[in-house]
Amino acid sequence: MSDEPEEKHECVNCGAKYTDSENYNGACCYHTGAYGRCGLIKRGNGWTCCGREINEKGCHTGLHTMTVEPPPHRLLEDMEKIMKKNNSLRMGVTPKKATATEQQTQKIA
Repeated sequence: MSDEPEEKHECVNCGAKYTDSENYNGACCYHTGAYGRCGLIKRGNGWTCCGREINEKGCHTGLHTMTVEPPPHRLLEDMEKIMKKNNSLRMGVTPKKATATEQQTQKIA
């Protein structure tokens, strides 16, 4: 058993300093998306994974890590979810009624 203190690492997701013995599932609270324009009228900007403000607590938990995650495809999925969820709230976008031809095409597909 060594008397040397454990090496501290910096988590790339939340910025916390941690040792391997202090790392457990749920220790890290972070956002998987990027911060930017989400299409929300009231806020304007938010995390693409959940729509929260920049200073709000992360929406995902896990282990602290020194490697960058998530893979890019996850970011795109999160952005699509937010945009679909907030479609009716986006500025200048009103749902349009499908034409008879579009309705027929949707039924065939």
